[in-house]
Amino acid sequence: MSHWGVRAALLLGLIASTASAQSKRYPADPIDKDREAEQKSKLWDNATNPRTKPYEELVEQGRRAISDRTEDAYQLAVTTLGEASAYALRGTAHMELRNWTECAKDLEAAAAKTT
Repeated sequence: MSHWGVRAALLLGLIASTASAQSKRYPADPIDKDREAEQKSKLWDNATNPRTKPYEELVEQGRRAISDRTEDAYQLAVTTLGEASAYALRGTAHMELRNWTECAKDLEAAAAKTT
């Protein structure tokens, strides 16, 4: 092998070894196995049941609205949770609005779904 061939081989070996080495000063971020599994699970759930994601988003919006504790927010929660058919949470919003009949209907519907 020529003089330049040896230098090229050494240079390529040096580049390959430094490119694959992990810095000890700045270690790689640890992998969160639980988070990774959760993301894969959500991906699979959304792929097999596309309606799951909108449902979860609607429920989360309803929960945030209830936590605002204003009459307008409770009305928004009733509407949003109605779209999601989240009866127990919607019943909570009706209770805060003192819509007792609607509250009772929603809580009965939620109880019927769990039995």
